[in-house]
Amino acid sequence: MLAQFTVSERDVIAGLRKAGAQFKFKRTESAGAQDHNAKEPEVGLVILGKNWRGGVADLRKASGLSTLEGLYVLGQGRVSDKALEELRTIRPEIVVHRVSEASLGVRLAHTTDQTHALRIVSLLPDSPAARADFREGDVMLEFAGKPVPDLPALRALMFPLKRGQRVDVKLLREKKTFTVSVKLGDWD
Repeated sequence: MLAQFTVSERDVIAGLRKAGAQFKFKRTESAGAQDHNAKEPEVGLVILGKNWRGGVADLRKASGLSTLEGLYVLGQGRVSDKALEELRTIRPEIVVHRVSEASLGVRLAHTTDQTHALRIVSLLPDSPAARADFREGDVMLEFAGKPVPDLPALRALMFPLKRGQRVDVKLLREKKTFTVSVKLGDWD
C-alpha cells in the first residue's frame, strides 16, 4: 500500500509506525487513473495509543502527511498538550484531540434538525456499535444516561471509559427511541 505515497510520506509513515503510531487509511478515487474504479489509499487518521514511544520531533513529522484529517491521542497518552498545540498551529485543518482509549467504531455528525444530537454517518465493520445493532442514520440522543448534543459532549463522556466497559446508548430510529447496551472496544 505504501507504494502509492510520495517518498517523503512513506518515510513519515515508516517513522511514525516505528514510534508506535497506528493509521486509519481512507480510499479515494484516483485522478486520471486508467481504471476508473481504481482507488489510492490516503492517510485519514493517525492514532497515538499505549504503544506510542515517539517524541515531539516524531509528532511534527505527521504534519508532512498531505491527506491527514485527524490525529487522536488515546487517553492521557505520552504526548504533551504543548506538542499537540504546535501541530494544530502548523496544520490548523487537522483535527487534533485527546480521546477515550475506548472506541464505539462510528463516525458521527451533528443533526440538522432541532434534536441537538448526533447522527451516525457510518459504522466500522465488526465495531462495538455494529455488533450492538447501531445503524447508519440512527440518532444518538443519550450516552451513559447523559444527552449528547455535540461531539465535545460525547468525547467528555467517553474519555474516562476503558475497553470492555458496557454503556447504555439511547437511539432514535424511524421516530422510535430505544436503548442499546454496547460493550466498548479498542481503536484497532
